[in-house]
Amino acid sequence: CSATATAPTTTDNCLGTITGTTSDPLTYNSQGTFTIHWTFDDGNGNTTQVNQSVIVDDTTPPEAPMLTNVTGQCSATATAPTTTDNCLGTITGTTSDPLTYNTQGTFTIHWTFDDGNGNTTQVNQSVIVDDTIAPVAPMLEDMSELCSITLDVPTVIDECSGIITATTDDPITYLSSGSYVVHWTFDDGHGNSTTVNQNVTVTQDSIVVHNAFSPNDDGLNEFFNIENIENTLCFPTNSVEIYNRWGVLVYETDQYDNYSRVFKGVSEGRVTIDRAVELPTGTYFYIINYSTSKGEFLNKKGYVYLSK
Repeated sequence: CSATATAPTTTDNCLGTITGTTSDPLTYNSQGTFTIHWTFDDGNGNTTQVNQSVIVDDTTPPEAPMLTNVTGQCSATATAPTTTDNCLGTITGTTSDPLTYNTQGTFTIHWTFDDGNGNTTQVNQSVIVDDTIAPVAPMLEDMSELCSITLDVPTVIDECSGIITATTDDPITYLSSGSYVVHWTFDDGHGNSTTVNQNVTVTQDSIVVHNAFSPNDDGLNEFFNIENIENTLCFPTNSVEIYNRWGVLVYETDQYDNYSRVFKGVSEGRVTIDRAVELPTGTYFYIINYSTSKGEFLNKKGYVYLSK
């Protein structure tokens, strides 16, 4: 790293020991070969010139540092390491390899520590990107529908893989009434998966009859409401008959739909003498015949109260 010369001596026949003198530096702190020009003078007009070489030559490579693995779940970024050199002190490693890795796997960074004096040390560092965290389990709501249901495939956002779409070996469409459980798996593609169950209920006979209505143009409860009968997927066919207290048919229709085919308290039966006449307040008897998507034929009978 550096070299310092000590003034040499010689022997003179008259003076004995003589110490050399020079105008050149005695200490050298840079690499290279230098010459010190020594003069030995006996003080009697006699001198002798002698040259001395000074060689500063760093032959010691930088210390090899112990580098720990760089790890990350989704990505990992290495920071340039340092080491100690006998002449330069702290040296920072250099590399032509990437410092950041965004894919799963084990990678190697080849670091070089160069003291600038022709000495280098090579050290490898491992970078490990290893996702060990399973996707967060989403909260899947229970699903309930009439007659049939087709589930939407759920997704979840994973920190490393982004949007993950669930998979399942179970059906996602159900056409029969009953209770089912769909087992969804969220796989991040890195060896981690989460399973979430979703409850599914399909109901078949869901016809609900509202047993009173008041067609008085107040915008509330204006017609005979047969809830869900308009769902032709569940109930492909239906017919509705309504009788007054004397057993006279005052209203009938096929494919009652709570909208265009609906009983609003106006006579429309086959044997009604005065059609389109508003019926009086009172209790009426209804018969509802309907089929289900499973091919069953059912009926409901009861009373409905009409008030003005």
